[in-house]
Amino acid sequence: MELTTKQLSVCALLLSSVLVVLLLTVESSLSQSIMVIAQAYQTEISFWESVKDSRDADELEAYLQAYPKGKFAPLAKIRLKKLKTYQVNPVASPVVKKTEPRSPNDAQMPELLKDDKGFVGISVRDLSDKEADKFGSVASRGTWVSGINDFGPAKSVDLLKNDIIVKIGSQSFRGTRDFVERIQKIKPGSPVSLSILRDGKNLEITFAAGALARDYYTAAQNGSKVAISKVASYLDQGFIFKKNQQEALRWYKLASKSGNKAATVIVAVSYEFAMRGTTKDLQQAALWYQKAVDLGDRDSLFHLGRLHDFVKGFPHDDKIAAEYYKKAAAQKHTGAITNLAVMYHDGRGVRKDYKEYIRLLRQAAKLGQAQAHLNLGYAYARGKGVKANTGQAFEHWNKGASMGHSAGWRFIANTYWDGEGVKKNKTKAIKFYRQAAAKNDKQSIDILNKNGISPHDPAIVQSLLAQLGYDPGPIDGKPGSKTRHSIMSFQREQGLQKTGKLSFDLQKKLATALTKKRSRPKPKRANELDELERLD
Repeated sequence: MELTTKQLSVCALLLSSVLVVLLLTVESSLSQSIMVIAQAYQTEISFWESVKDSRDADELEAYLQAYPKGKFAPLAKIRLKKLKTYQVNPVASPVVKKTEPRSPNDAQMPELLKDDKGFVGISVRDLSDKEADKFGSVASRGTWVSGINDFGPAKSVDLLKNDIIVKIGSQSFRGTRDFVERIQKIKPGSPVSLSILRDGKNLEITFAAGALARDYYTAAQNGSKVAISKVASYLDQGFIFKKNQQEALRWYKLASKSGNKAATVIVAVSYEFAMRGTTKDLQQAALWYQKAVDLGDRDSLFHLGRLHDFVKGFPHDDKIAAEYYKKAAAQKHTGAITNLAVMYHDGRGVRKDYKEYIRLLRQAAKLGQAQAHLNLGYAYARGKGVKANTGQAFEHWNKGASMGHSAGWRFIANTYWDGEGVKKNKTKAIKFYRQAAAKNDKQSIDILNKNGISPHDPAIVQSLLAQLGYDPGPIDGKPGSKTRHSIMSFQREQGLQKTGKLSFDLQKKLATALTKKRSRPKPKRANELDELERLD
């Protein structure tokens, strides 16, 4: 049957209507799908934003379970790995529970107290020469009040910051150290009279001396940050309190809780090296180093890098170590710069790059890092990253040794002994081995002994005798009768057998005697003192 023109028109109209409906349906469905996808993506972003900075591993795992192939899944896995490195299983490590910070109670005071001393409650320092000239000759023998504690007698009497204390009672004193020592000899509760200068006027203030131990302990109980850290330190040292390092650790944790970086690092070190009643726990050490980092401690970035880099018993991860070193290096930590340089040399955690190795070593050496000088010496000796240059190698090794790293002299000695880059010269080699041996470099001592050569250096023995006040004659390495008589005088005074003979044992005894002589207390300027009464 043939359709008329009119019927064909109606069919076409119906067909176009159906197509329009179908197109509208598809468009609507597509729009809804796009909206669903966008909504899902926005939900994932919101989820990630809520957990990305979390220190809770469970929250990151929840994100990965919800979005195993999500946009942020790779980053979440990296952060989860770092968090798990530092997490400690509370069942496996009950130490965490036992050592949680707690405030020691008043009942502990009698058990902890060793003795008590007089106390004022001020920070004091010596006047500079310019300040002493300004205030006159009387002030030059006094001490300047640089701060008033938030506890102690000074808080409640007419003693102000910037006062200059010139007398205790009728007695003058010689500077800050003498002042502190005299105050501490006063029996707590006894009357104290201080003569002060204020705005050119002479004033006298009388009050009852405080009790150093009890006042600090009470203030610490009341939450004084200064007192908490001091109580920790005093317990650790056995000053005014009986030495109790386990108790000190609890106080250090309280100080850490109040934001004390130094106390936080002490706790970390305690766990790393099994000190202050702890057992060695590197995971706990890492947790406390991280807390110190969060408080802004640069050194703890280095310590975390070191743990990941080479500390036995801790999860090794070159990339994480390099990242910590980079952060510490950015803050000019010389140890981190040197260790990062070695990583560039070895290609561990970073790409191998000798130029970067040399650049970092030079930076550390410029900042005074002895090990960096030693490494630079080796670079010049071997031509690693720089053109081989024995003179430059010697210069860096010498600098490293003069900065206290005696291995530098051993490296120079090795070069002369083997003739590497220089003409063999065993006389010079022995001289440098002996210089290193004088600083107790075991390898140098072993090399000399193995070759039947005495590790002592006659010139060094003569120099040590002279520094101790004896007359060994010319310091020329050629001992004569004067040197022998000086040795016998030293041996007699030390209660040793009088032989007058040079030996390595004699050299060590002379060095020990000189160290003791130099370590005798000497008057110090104010800015070199660590006063027992200070605010910070």
